[in-house]
Amino acid sequence: MQEIAKQLEQVMVDALAAFKSANGIFPAQLIFIRDGVGDSQKQIVVTDELNQIKAALARDDSTKNIKILFMMVNKRVKTKMIAESNGRIQNPQPGTVLDHSITPNGLWDFYMVSVSTRQGVPTPSHYSVLYNDMGATPEEVMALTYKLCYTYYNYGGPVKIPAPVKYADKLAGMVGERGGMQPHKHFENIKGLYFI
Repeated sequence: MQEIAKQLEQVMVDALAAFKSANGIFPAQLIFIRDGVGDSQKQIVVTDELNQIKAALARDDSTKNIKILFMMVNKRVKTKMIAESNGRIQNPQPGTVLDHSITPNGLWDFYMVSVSTRQGVPTPSHYSVLYNDMGATPEEVMALTYKLCYTYYNYGGPVKIPAPVKYADKLAGMVGERGGMQPHKHFENIKGLYFI
């Protein structure tokens, strides 16, 4: 399975053109939330995929100053979180964030519990902010991340990861099942999913 996107530059050029066609202007900021890879591949993602995004933006003078926030979410983590209230141990409330003590040094990482559980202990998702030239604060990124967990149209409550990542997972699975066709060409007429 290929984890690193190799055709991201052309996909970005097409997405920017479609955005301008629909809105009359290019976006001022781009927020990428990428499905996670192993720790050994994080640097490859930053150098390879981020360079493709920057190359796409550099093709046009109108897009070269677009600001980028690039983050990754890992949903398969072994970390568990519990909370204490009045001497009793309980599950953390949805929206609980842990951004110290167990996060790696030197990285902008945080764990977030976005859903409540009725049985067992919830497993948080692990987020890593890999690039931020937008100037977004940790609080802004965490609030946006949590709110995006409530925007998945197939379910009325929160989901474990932000809805755009869940949509991208579903779209990638659908493309993979159909023989690996080029998704940015095949799905460009589906306006609701094109920007995901």
